[in-house]
Amino acid sequence: SLNNPATERDGRRRLGTVASRLGRRSAVSVARAADRHQPTDRRTSSISPVTYLLGVHHRQYEEKKDRDEGEMRKQDPVLILSQIVCLQCLWYASMGAAVVGSHLISGLSLSLDQFFSLERPLSARTETGSQGLLVLLVSAVVGAFLLRRIVEKSRKCLDFSVTCFFVHLAASVAYSRTVVPAALWWIAHALALILMVVLGEYLCSRNELREIPLSVT
Repeated sequence: SLNNPATERDGRRRLGTVASRLGRRSAVSVARAADRHQPTDRRTSSISPVTYLLGVHHRQYEEKKDRDEGEMRKQDPVLILSQIVCLQCLWYASMGAAVVGSHLISGLSLSLDQFFSLERPLSARTETGSQGLLVLLVSAVVGAFLLRRIVEKSRKCLDFSVTCFFVHLAASVAYSRTVVPAALWWIAHALALILMVVLGEYLCSRNELREIPLSVT
């Protein structure tokens, strides 16, 4: 029987082990609850309070363990590297689509200079410069939506955005073979970075705060 003294002592010992894993305060609350708890469910009416609470807190411990393992998976270096590569490739794809669209509409030249040249004019004073600036801003907006789909966490948008633009800077330096970009290049990319971070955090926060639908039966 589950209510004999031997089972009761064994249950209290196992319950103390589980409660110690949950913390010192939990151990005290569990001990007090075991003394006053009386199961009301028909299925558990024949089970002692200690045995019943042992199952409840063991299930809570397993759920906490699953959440901790989920957080560790989120910090997986392979996953983070995959997200960076995916974000970078899709960001360049969006920039390429914007360059092709600008070429079809206004005749912007198709070359790698539109991606990686540090000396190309990014200014609204010239037609070519305004087109290049528009391409950069469009890619920043698309990058914000990519953050929502790939990163999903608003607190990580800044890190991934800075990484994306840093990789772009390194690729541009390697392509142009110059270390000092033009001042307009810095200004344009700083504006694009700010736009991508702010809009990405907004979209991710809306996704995080979205109401969870509950089915009513």
